[in-house]
Amino acid sequence: MASTADIFAYVGGVFLSLCIVPQLVVVWRHRSAEGVSLLWILSYLLGLSLTLVYMVMLSAWAGAVPVIAQLVLGSGLLASKGLMDAGVVKPKPQASEHGDITVVSL
Repeated sequence: MASTADIFAYVGGVFLSLCIVPQLVVVWRHRSAEGVSLLWILSYLLGLSLTLVYMVMLSAWAGAVPVIAQLVLGSGLLASKGLMDAGVVKPKPQASEHGDITVVSL
C-alpha cells in the first residue's frame, strides 16, 4: 500500500505533468512554436533528467514516475519545436477578420 508521502508525490506529479499539456495544445493548434524558448525546453529536460537520476538512486518511484511522464511530454515539445522551426510542419494559415469569410494566404 502506498504511503501518504507517496500519494502526495503521485498527485503532485500528475499536476506538474499536466502543466505542459496546454503548451503542447497551443503549439499544435497554431502549428507554431515561435514563442517557445529552446533554451527553456533544454534546461527543463536537463533538470528533469538530473532529478530522475536522483529519484532512481533513492528508489523514490513515487517521484520518478511523474518525472518520466514530464520527460516524455517535454521531449514531445522539443520535437514539436524542432519540426516547426525546421519548416517540416507548416504554420496554420491565419484567417482574416472579415466576418465569416476566410482568406488564406498562399
